[in-house]
Amino acid sequence: MAKALYFSYDGLLDPLGQSQIVPYISSISAAGHFMTIVSYEKVERTKEQIEIMEIKLQKIGVNWERLEFRSGKFWAIKRLISGVLLIRKLCGNIQPDFIHLRGLVPAVIFQLSLSMVPSLYDFRGFALGEWLDIGKINQSSLLYWILNYLDKK
Repeated sequence: MAKALYFSYDGLLDPLGQSQIVPYISSISAAGHFMTIVSYEKVERTKEQIEIMEIKLQKIGVNWERLEFRSGKFWAIKRLISGVLLIRKLCGNIQPDFIHLRGLVPAVIFQLSLSMVPSLYDFRGFALGEWLDIGKINQSSLLYWILNYLDKK
């Protein structure tokens, strides 16, 4: 039985989390693998929403670690730091056989954690291309260079 850590920047209580992530981790858990999922949940979620999801995950044997998602530049730095610290802690405590990184941000956080667990980088789109298209970053920026390096690594 493998121990897997699934790391998503999307919240399980978001539509994408409900439609894609929960069914995916449910099937892995049903196959007999130990699952821990880390997700960023918006602070607007109610205690009741969180409790309902916790019960659902407990019934299928999935451990859920939540990080807080708040908008803003200050909070982006806090999200990054809290993600790095939690991933380091979990990789040490549960010693997963591998970590599934859903998207670019979890991949960056994982690299910054300096954890030596084998990883699966699961990107559902080309974030750099999307960010270039919408003008969030430009190709000559340092951020583009760093993210492009990490994406290729």
